[in-house]
Amino acid sequence: MAGWARSGGIAALLAVVAAESWGADEVGVRWPQFRGPQGSGVAATGTFPTPFGQDTNLWWKVALPSGHSSPVLWGDALFVTGYTEPEFHTLCLDARSGATRWQRQVVAHQVERGSGLSSPAAPTSCTDGQRVFSYFGPFGVVCYDFAGREIWRRPLPEPSTQHGVGSSPVLAGGCVILLRDQDVGSHLLALDQATGEVRWRAERPEFRRGFSTPLVVEEVVVAPGTLRAVAYRARDGQEMWRVAGLPNEMCASAVAGNGLIYCGGWTSGSGVPRMPDFDSLLRAGDQNGDGRLTREEMPQGPGRQHFHYADADRDDVLTRRSTSSSPRFSTGRRTRCWPSARRRAGRRPELRRWSGAMRVGFPMCPRRCCIATGFIC
Repeated sequence: MAGWARSGGIAALLAVVAAESWGADEVGVRWPQFRGPQGSGVAATGTFPTPFGQDTNLWWKVALPSGHSSPVLWGDALFVTGYTEPEFHTLCLDARSGATRWQRQVVAHQVERGSGLSSPAAPTSCTDGQRVFSYFGPFGVVCYDFAGREIWRRPLPEPSTQHGVGSSPVLAGGCVILLRDQDVGSHLLALDQATGEVRWRAERPEFRRGFSTPLVVEEVVVAPGTLRAVAYRARDGQEMWRVAGLPNEMCASAVAGNGLIYCGGWTSGSGVPRMPDFDSLLRAGDQNGDGRLTREEMPQGPGRQHFHYADADRDDVLTRRSTSSSPRFSTGRRTRCWPSARRRAGRRPELRRWSGAMRVGFPMCPRRCCIATGFIC
């Protein structure tokens, strides 16, 4: 909790910049999820000012509870979330004036201690134009109508990720889709939009912690994660295809354009030396012969350096079972890696991979690719 408290010491500010073509009659635009329509990060129409700041091209500004989520917009209703211990807030603001229309709270009594760089209110809400769906890792999902009336809530156990939850909900096939990759028990979850009931759950046992938001393309949900991306059928969670070539932890989300799906990872493999196998670690460090390894018993090297990551169940002891989901780290240069998959209905896609000449990986932050007139940005 202390880590989160530090990140919430300063009130967040939401600023709406005044665009020349975005007057009172044009507040009816829709930005319904993280990074907008289809998760592309691209607004189809409108012109926006390049310079803006505290006193330049500013329409209105309001103080908010702390949080890292982005606002979503439907017509003149703007939704954003925040956190003030122990409450998780969903706010509806008037997009024209910034006035608060309503503010609702839910409470989670236990929050995973974070790194201090993130926030328990990191995921961005999504909306279908009638309801807004807010996801908080320590709580679960809560659904409100546009008047602020709670329609349903679905409490969920908090994923164990060390850094908190970063993936935002998306809508597909009449469901709220949640990518809940974590150190033990990763899965893709679909909740009924109308009732919050679980429609399906796709287990991802080979995946560790991840922070990507899933991409929906033609009723297919693409979920990047540990060393690979997997596509699922939106109506029932059936796996359709998978491709390899991603890092051990994914922060950036996939994007679609030009008939392709692009996943940008910070490196290919993990960017760290290959981990020794568990039997080798036991032979070198198991001093009492109990078939387990404490941090003190762990031999010097990658095993000790990455002990916390390998200890998936957080009991300060490594066993064969607790390390079984750890990816076998690959060696090699850190390069920019662009796995992409050509979309082909119902079939495994053609995989294309580019590794750029630059020897610097992508930042480990939730930024994604953007497709612009033949270029990947």
